[in-house]
Amino acid sequence: MRTSLRMTSAAAAALAATLVLGGCGSGDDGDQKPAAEETLNPGADPETGKQPGSVQGVWSTEADGEEFVLTVVADGVSLVRGGTPCTGRMMDGDKPTLDLTCPDGGGEDRASGTVESVDSEELEVAWNGGVTDTYARVAEAPKDMPTDLGNLEDLLPQG
Repeated sequence: MRTSLRMTSAAAAALAATLVLGGCGSGDDGDQKPAAEETLNPGADPETGKQPGSVQGVWSTEADGEEFVLTVVADGVSLVRGGTPCTGRMMDGDKPTLDLTCPDGGGEDRASGTVESVDSEELEVAWNGGVTDTYARVAEAPKDMPTDLGNLEDLLPQG
């Protein structure tokens, strides 16, 4: 029961972060592909059968006794750690990089990261603090971002 509640809270935080990131895109609603929609792994892995994947989506992991929820929508990125969101951008390159800013300078050990690998189920990010986190996909990135947030505050966990 505790895990379900924690995952529900994490999912609500991820949803909120995803909605917030909707206003952080490039501003061009044309037919452009979101940053890093292409895959780092061009074909299915013959050993595991895992399919290639996109960095876009909602990802979760536990590290250092904390739950982390990483959300990537277009070029917007959010990392929720212990209920505190860090937000920023994803930059394209040989390997996509994640550049985040955390409130009050907290979370500096995960302020800059490089996507090392991604498939349909897992995302591996090497962070500037010397740690590498492996995230499990929680949800796909939404195709269209809502413009009316309605009663979003009612959906967020209180406390």
